[in-house]
Amino acid sequence: MDLSSPLPDTEKVNPLFEDFEAKPLASLLHDLLAQHADAVIAVQNAAPALELAIEACAAHLLKGGRLLYAGAGTSGRLGVMDGAELMPTFGWPMERVGFLIAGGMSALTQAQEGVEDDVKAACKDFNSLDLTSKDAIILLSASGVAPYVLELAKLSTHKGCLTIGVANSEKAPLLELTTHPVLLRTGPEALQGSTRLKAGTAQKVFLSTFSTALMAKLGYVYKGFMINLQPTNEKLRQRQRRILVQLTGLPEESAGRLLNDSNADLRIALLKHVKGVSSEDAHTLLVRAKDNLHLALTLV
Repeated sequence: MDLSSPLPDTEKVNPLFEDFEAKPLASLLHDLLAQHADAVIAVQNAAPALELAIEACAAHLLKGGRLLYAGAGTSGRLGVMDGAELMPTFGWPMERVGFLIAGGMSALTQAQEGVEDDVKAACKDFNSLDLTSKDAIILLSASGVAPYVLELAKLSTHKGCLTIGVANSEKAPLLELTTHPVLLRTGPEALQGSTRLKAGTAQKVFLSTFSTALMAKLGYVYKGFMINLQPTNEKLRQRQRRILVQLTGLPEESAGRLLNDSNADLRIALLKHVKGVSSEDAHTLLVRAKDNLHLALTLV
């Protein structure tokens, strides 16, 4: 970045922390935590843009494409953390999730600050995933100027993908390059330029809110329950049984048998119980409803 160029908001100095290291610890903690609280408010203020992005993304993904996360540094790591939870929490197929992270997956555990400038790597990474116009991509950059992310935004737009740009700085180029820009206006960091702080908090809140509401919109949530959670351990198997008991009123033993007869699929079990159909017919209903349980329950 040219030193004569205007600074992104995230690179500016926060005057509340000019005496950062001199603050009494209790005062420092109070002020740091207040910054994180402000980050949540920044996401709340972006709710109209968030809603538009979710509506568009839900409609777009009905075409059968993937949801991809792209970013560099903290932003990239937060994207991976959110996307990795879609399968165990909602049963969203892993083949319909993708990641474009500056520096690759090794950057998840080791900071590689220079890679966010690598435009050639962005092109290589983009081509490796063979994106199509059916795909939707969330592009994350606190400053909104990371060259790796900006290049991905251009390439995604050229391919006809749905693009959602998330930045924490006003007038960020990323917001101008995406079809659904979301500004999380968090301002300067307590520790100048350290966007793992409140910018990161805002992005984390945005991502978990976005993906949860998106999955609900697509029918992967039912009456506040994770209806398609994957029972990969005993805790989750118990949760499955408990959910089925709460939704049907069945005794726990009967709910357990129903789940076993439904290949441990809560949606199949519920459809069988409510509609009195076989496992095969319940599966057909889900296919017809594009995995939307709410819709499947209305079909004949």
